[in-house]
Amino acid sequence: MLVQSARAAGAVIGAVSGEKVPAAADFGAHTVVDYTVADWPERVRELTGGRGADVVLDAVGGAVGEAALTVAADGGGRIGLYGFASGAWPRLDALTLGTRGLTVSGPLRIVFRRSDAEQRGDAEWALAAAGRGELRPRIHARHPLGRAADAHRELEERRNVGAILLSVRP
Repeated sequence: MLVQSARAAGAVIGAVSGEKVPAAADFGAHTVVDYTVADWPERVRELTGGRGADVVLDAVGGAVGEAALTVAADGGGRIGLYGFASGAWPRLDALTLGTRGLTVSGPLRIVFRRSDAEQRGDAEWALAAAGRGELRPRIHARHPLGRAADAHRELEERRNVGAILLSVRP
């Protein structure tokens, strides 16, 4: 859903791992790089003409998140941290962020900084886009609640491409 929403806002370079590359392209990323390939940040810089990305959204954290921070455009790049699938948040250096002119926001920003009207507007936009067929949810797996540990294992191992649903029905 994130790639589809980002595509609606402009050009998208997706950085995903291995088997998720085709899915990111299918969802509308103009270009996809595999973050398991060591030189992926250089590839992003190359794709942006050396400038870097205006917006970087990171759900992986750790070393991948730290590498993602390096591709943000100096002098105004924005970084949104919304998860840490690797098990660790990326380390942030205030001096580097300040001298590069980067803005970082975390996952709680929506709760504390967005007004009710803005949140409602975002939800209305997403629902309308889904109604027009512009957003397509992808379900990776469904598990009964009794197999929640299996669902967590898939998330921890980053094997999912899309949502993992837990159900009280078998």
